[in-house]
Amino acid sequence: MSSIRVATQDDVDVIADLVQEKRLQYETYQPIFWRVSPSARESHLGFLAKVLANSEHTIALVWQEPTETVDGFIIATMHVAPPVYEPRGPTCMVDDYWVRGGKHWETIGQALLDEVCVRAQAKFGAVQVLVVCGHLDTAKRTMLHDNGLEIASEWYVKGLT
Repeated sequence: MSSIRVATQDDVDVIADLVQEKRLQYETYQPIFWRVSPSARESHLGFLAKVLANSEHTIALVWQEPTETVDGFIIATMHVAPPVYEPRGPTCMVDDYWVRGGKHWETIGQALLDEVCVRAQAKFGAVQVLVVCGHLDTAKRTMLHDNGLEIASEWYVKGLT
């Protein structure tokens, strides 16, 4: 039996916990851009509930061993490219994506990404996947690179106050 399943409303709390773990780690990478709001987790709960309810444009999966806790998740949304680009079909964008402890990218993380790509292509006709990754998230970046993903853009930030 697969350890990957569709995320449900019952997963909102654990996904919020995992996203908060990611936020806190990313804040150490870049404390201006990734600065965590004191109410970040609570603020995100409603958003996650809406995202999980929107299967028309979203794929949300979790990794959970039988009778164990959720150890990873991925949320992909489908987008049409701006008219100045022509990828020849929809883009599968993955922003919220994390594995517990920031470990096991080569197993849990890879399996989640593979599955979301298969589903995005089959259900939505996606022709490319775009994955957000912090610049110092070495384990995740390595997994992405090892699986043929390339850097498409970088963001630079500077505080103005």
